[in-house]
Amino acid sequence: MKGRWLVLWAALTCAGALASERFGVVVGANVGSGARARLWFAEKDAQRFAATLQELGDFDGAHLKVLQGPLASDVRAALREVETSVAAARAQGHRTLLVFYFSGHASTGAMELGAERMDFGELKGLVERSVADVKVAIVDACESGGLTQVKGARPSTVDFVLPTDETARGVAYLASTAAGEAAQESAVIGASFFTFHLEAALRGAGDTNGDGQVSLTEAFNYTSSRTITGTSTTEAGPQHPTYNFRMAGRGDVVLSDLRHSESRLRLPGPPEATWMVSQKGRLVAEAPGGLTLALPVGEYHVERRLGGAASGGEVTLLSGQVHTVGTLSDTHTEAQRKGGEVARLNTLHVGASLDAPMVQGQDLPVGARVGFRRAFGRFGLRAEVGYTDGAGTLLRGQQLRVQSVGADLAGLYRLLDTFVWVDVGLQVGGEVHFEGVGAAAHWGLSALGGATAAVGLDLGRIGPQVLVSGGARLLRLDGVVTARPHLSASLGLVVEL
Repeated sequence: MKGRWLVLWAALTCAGALASERFGVVVGANVGSGARARLWFAEKDAQRFAATLQELGDFDGAHLKVLQGPLASDVRAALREVETSVAAARAQGHRTLLVFYFSGHASTGAMELGAERMDFGELKGLVERSVADVKVAIVDACESGGLTQVKGARPSTVDFVLPTDETARGVAYLASTAAGEAAQESAVIGASFFTFHLEAALRGAGDTNGDGQVSLTEAFNYTSSRTITGTSTTEAGPQHPTYNFRMAGRGDVVLSDLRHSESRLRLPGPPEATWMVSQKGRLVAEAPGGLTLALPVGEYHVERRLGGAASGGEVTLLSGQVHTVGTLSDTHTEAQRKGGEVARLNTLHVGASLDAPMVQGQDLPVGARVGFRRAFGRFGLRAEVGYTDGAGTLLRGQQLRVQSVGADLAGLYRLLDTFVWVDVGLQVGGEVHFEGVGAAAHWGLSALGGATAAVGLDLGRIGPQVLVSGGARLLRLDGVVTARPHLSASLGLVVEL
């Protein structure tokens, strides 16, 4: 009988690691107030953080509010709505956890939400008035140290234990910077430094004691250390995450449980090795050896670096599988930036086009173009196919119609990669033409080459693009070869794949 009670106690202890009703408000805002530059990844960071909480943190989707580009009034409304659910859970006798997360612009003690602001004092009041047993507020923004009221670059490691979910009472504030510091994003990792490492921590990189769970202490300590290291060589300088915990009890608060994952990837040691794990061109995690990451099923590229040597390979994670990385092939790492030179996602674009006339008397041809851009860091290749149709009238009154189908290839360089991005490069291509003059029909060919440029806005996975190409066209029509200037422009949409 005693043995049965021990088994039951062990089962309840294991099951209770995340035992509580969990609620969250997750906010991402790329646009700040005034003339601030638009952030690249704040809204994507919020999406990924929310997905990690649902996948590994036992957050029910109905209890997790995700806001993209909201106003301050929307954030207040979401917190009030969630608080109603928290109070209902408390009334039913459940222990409760509330997590608030914000990624975006902040300055002079306030989060910037479009044209509106929410002071850190107001946020802290809303969080602390919650009836939840444990409240955790995380802000990834410039000068977010105003939330923790920590100035300068003091050591940011949590040096005391936190209470367990069974006894916890209190509030914890985590900020991605000290007061007065800038929070930094990276196109290489496709995220802010702080949230990128926080997500990796919750996926197992922060599981320093190897118990298969990531506590608030472990998550912050890992994130802080990796953020400081990752920003130490940037132009803005090192970024120092800070904290302010007012908690009672002993133990720790578990934020994620790796046993909830679809699959796991075990990264062999030693701890001095650095592992890069990416999927579809996006860096998912950068972690030391000897850890296990909880990841969704799918195909991943892994790369191991130790000293000056590097090796890489592909792995496929299956549902319920714990996969240990095996034999890898040697790779080269010369001149690579921190985290590896991971290309931005490949893109597909489609748009309406307007070309210069090919023959005398033709009106401006209109058409459509479809293309694909493959990225290699800042360099890229773009392949396009297009169709144009242009009518006109010759001097002697005959009706003219010229239709063209063509394809071209361009080598590109990403000259600017912010909210506004700019590609420049060289382009070559060819076209097949059908010319109808009255009842007569003629076929022709042309080759073209010259310069090309594209300008677009990064609005997430879909954004607008203007593409312009110019140069020379070598046209063969009716057995006659002529050289003419070439100019075309198109307006369309770009979709990240």
